[in-house]
Amino acid sequence: MSNPFLEYWRSLDFSNWNEMDVREEFIAPFLKYLGYGKGTIHDVLREKNLKLKHAFSRVGRTKIQIDYIPTIRLKSFWIIEAKPGNKPRMDMGDFLQAHLYAIHPEIQARFIVLINGWEIRVYDVLTVTDWEDVLYICNQNCSEQEFEEMTKSLESKNMLRFLREQIMAQVENSFSVELDEAEIDRFFSEMNSKKHKMKSQVNENAREFRRAAWKKRDEDFDRYLRNLTLRELLIILDIPTNRTRHFSNEYYRRIVEATPKEQALLLDELVKRHRSRVNHSIFYVHSLTVLLMLLTKGIEIEKTQYHNGVLDTFNEFGTFNVKYGNENDSNYARGLLDNVCTRVGYKLTLTFSTKYVDEIVKKQKQIMNIEELLANEPNIYDKTLPIINQTIEMLWREGLNSSKTVADIYNYIDLLKSYEEKLEEPFRKVKEENKGDLLWFESYSRGFDMLWMGTWDILQGSLEMLIGKGVQQEIIDFAKLDRQDVLKKIPMI
Repeated sequence: MSNPFLEYWRSLDFSNWNEMDVREEFIAPFLKYLGYGKGTIHDVLREKNLKLKHAFSRVGRTKIQIDYIPTIRLKSFWIIEAKPGNKPRMDMGDFLQAHLYAIHPEIQARFIVLINGWEIRVYDVLTVTDWEDVLYICNQNCSEQEFEEMTKSLESKNMLRFLREQIMAQVENSFSVELDEAEIDRFFSEMNSKKHKMKSQVNENAREFRRAAWKKRDEDFDRYLRNLTLRELLIILDIPTNRTRHFSNEYYRRIVEATPKEQALLLDELVKRHRSRVNHSIFYVHSLTVLLMLLTKGIEIEKTQYHNGVLDTFNEFGTFNVKYGNENDSNYARGLLDNVCTRVGYKLTLTFSTKYVDEIVKKQKQIMNIEELLANEPNIYDKTLPIINQTIEMLWREGLNSSKTVADIYNYIDLLKSYEEKLEEPFRKVKEENKGDLLWFESYSRGFDMLWMGTWDILQGSLEMLIGKGVQQEIIDFAKLDRQDVLKKIPMI
């Protein structure tokens, strides 16, 4: 398969191109092809102005402007000097100009790349002796192998390794005239002494990069939530695996930033959805979380035909969550159904998909560079989550649609439990083979109850505030329980 950028290059005629044309129409896409881009971790500084001081000013200029400085994680190792295409041949004068830029104290680039469209020339600043002393030279007629050898060295993912190869070549050159063998041992001893410090720095770089990537991912996710319609957000609040507070925080944000009339409407929608009683337990937990945040901040919302304000709605939601427990109550039956559907959905999906998903994850890791792995390393959990959600929802909807009475729901639960028993042994084997990736499943045991544990988790952290806000005693008493008391109340179904 032919190289697409090389084909593009061969299709161009630079006869009438000025320097700006070469920059915008050739160098810019070339840098993108190499893995550099404005605003990325491999940023490109354009037309950077620098002052010339002391000995540098003797060339008759007080400042310079560098066309392109591609960076590796914001550190520069090479520069590009663009030249017009309407001048087919570059010369030593072009090189000397770029060399002056490269050795500037603020730049100290190791490599120079000259480009006029017709030709790309790559030089090593430290070893170059004349115009023809190039590391690489390519034109529109070069072979794909020659082009790929050059671009592989300049690519953002390979530049640091390429730099170290050049440094090692210098080291080898220094030993080519050495007479004392002990100097070799001394050199490697010094390198080994620096190894620990270098590893510490590299590991810190990786941690800092990962933290920045996680922060960006959170910001991107928050932006995604902000762009959802209200209907879409209400649906997402009802997905069993959406357990983090990102989702309830977004609903709270919309209420806080809304006008008084809009606030009342937003609370109306939450109340109407809550009272529909066909939600997963996670929705009731998110709903109570939203009301808890409003109550904590003392935010008042106008009463409507659907609600009597924040405190009254909080008491309604909280009482619903903590009172569920009567075996003859349909809400209780649906809560248990949700627990079993979630548990069986996880086990069913992981038992039959983990092997295939694991193969996909391994193949993806093989083709990802280190930045991609640190920022978003693929794993079984993320890959199976959409399948898990669909499986849970399928089991849940089937249970609701096929049940006319509370007894029907319990019969369906018993059916799911019989499937679960058959899954136990194959699922156990899957867990043993994928311990690292499936540890998160341990919270979904037979004692798992999203409604009770989720409600207790959010209430017990705000106990003092609740006591002084006029919250119903039943809710406060539930928040006062310790974790073990709550766990004992969960039915082992």
